[in-house]
Amino acid sequence: MRNQTIEVTRVLANTLYQFCRNGLSININGEFPTSGYMVSFYGGPVFNSIADVDVSQVKKFLDDNLPYNEGYYAGVWTDEKTGKIYFDVSYCYDNLQDAVRRAVNADQIAIWDVEGNKEIRTNQVVFPDGSTARDYKV
Repeated sequence: MRNQTIEVTRVLANTLYQFCRNGLSININGEFPTSGYMVSFYGGPVFNSIADVDVSQVKKFLDDNLPYNEGYYAGVWTDEKTGKIYFDVSYCYDNLQDAVRRAVNADQIAIWDVEGNKEIRTNQVVFPDGSTARDYKV
């Protein structure tokens, strides 16, 4: 029975991946963010492809790390450059500068622009005042 459950979960994960190829965030109430910028707080399992995803490893990580507080989300993100799949716990920030500040100090590769539906590489951010993400490193 356990193997059947894992296989069903793998099929669901693969189907979900096909629809949300770049990433997905969902909170404990089953809600998706509609605006803001997603920033990972707790890096979790990383896999080279969807075929490599170990569902039990992801579940354990989320059980151990997902806070039951508003604003926190379970997330999955596919790095556009490497194709690696990252599972994490993320927080949704309202503004770009706060998101970048947190991401840079957490050594994150990128953040996710929810409304723009795109990845923003932290090393490529330049703000109107000329400051860059590196200026936020503490």
